[in-house]
Amino acid sequence: MENKKKLPEVIKEQTKIKHKLLEKYIGPWMTILFRNQKNLNLPEILVYIDGFSGPGIYYTDDTKKRKCYGSPLIVAHKANKFIGDNSSRNIYIYCIDNNKECTDLLKKELEKINIYKQKWEVYYGKFQDNIFHILNKIKINGLTNFPMFIFIDPFGYTGYPT
Repeated sequence: MENKKKLPEVIKEQTKIKHKLLEKYIGPWMTILFRNQKNLNLPEILVYIDGFSGPGIYYTDDTKKRKCYGSPLIVAHKANKFIGDNSSRNIYIYCIDNNKECTDLLKKELEKINIYKQKWEVYYGKFQDNIFHILNKIKINGLTNFPMFIFIDPFGYTGYPT
């Protein structure tokens, strides 16, 4: 019988660090790029890809009394703020994880907070099996000339040929 972890799980220290870096960087990144797009009279569109997204939500510690957001939900909440400031903005979010329980939970969480009906998609499977599909979708939808933030686990990834 398969041993499944009950989600959400307690956040690991390396994941906390990854999220702190993302929280510090993603807001200024969006601010600068939206400002530049506006100044150049371009559509205000950004693309975020999370290569190893996880479930989007974790417990903060072993007491399991408080929860915190994972990287996709950190970005999604920030996206809502920026879109709320200007409804003509679009932020595409694409997430990949190879754990079905993670992708199922993440889909539910993203659906709850996608108040501006943005294009936020979650893919179950290996990174290398999904990234080219997502990049091709971006190309087909005419998004290749817009800024992309591609977040790949900075603590090391496996399963992708180098």
